[in-house]
Amino acid sequence: MKRPVCVPGDEQLERFEALLGHAFGDRNLLLNALVHGSSKATSGEDNERLEFLGDAVLGAVVSSRLYETYPDFQEGRMTKVRSQVVSRRNLALRARGLSFDRFVIVGRMFRDRDTIADSILSNAFEAVIGAVFLDGGWGAARDFVLRHLDEDIRQAALDPGRRDYKSLLGEWAQQQLQENPVYRLISTSGPDHTRVFEVAARVGGRSFPTATGSSKKEAEQEAARLALLELSLL
Repeated sequence: MKRPVCVPGDEQLERFEALLGHAFGDRNLLLNALVHGSSKATSGEDNERLEFLGDAVLGAVVSSRLYETYPDFQEGRMTKVRSQVVSRRNLALRARGLSFDRFVIVGRMFRDRDTIADSILSNAFEAVIGAVFLDGGWGAARDFVLRHLDEDIRQAALDPGRRDYKSLLGEWAQQQLQENPVYRLISTSGPDHTRVFEVAARVGGRSFPTATGSSKKEAEQEAARLALLELSLL
């Protein structure tokens, strides 16, 4: 494979492999998985073929996990859960949490890496799954998917369509800042039977908009959602 310009060096790739939890025997597979079509300054191959393979592997891993873990689920519910887990938005969120936006190889129009589209990141995530499959086989690919998405499977299975925003924000904060979000109770109002709780999330020294809910837990979930929106993670 001809390498595009401005590819990550070996030291950078080692750091990325540590985040991924897979050390590649053939690091060219990882490089190939990171190459978006916009970066091709040569006739080198982009990651579309690996994305195609990774999409199939991802679907098989999530489907088998659901089949094994939730024997009471009918086909319709398993399909809904799988769709939520493998959605572009969810994969892009996971990719940002793993710093894909810092390592993906894109064209010069993406000088500001914060503007890299979710579609590019989710496709790169699937391409890396394909690369792990080729590098280490089904077992390595299954381990990779479950390492990064098993909690999403569990949350989606509990209530398809609902997302655990506190977990998402917490995982991002741990991966990016090595700290946990703090939720501050701003106020409590209303009679005992219709209490309204106002909560704000704080991460990395930054405070986010306040949120309200009929319980402290509900308000914290909404506060986490607002923080994720401001961080462009939703």
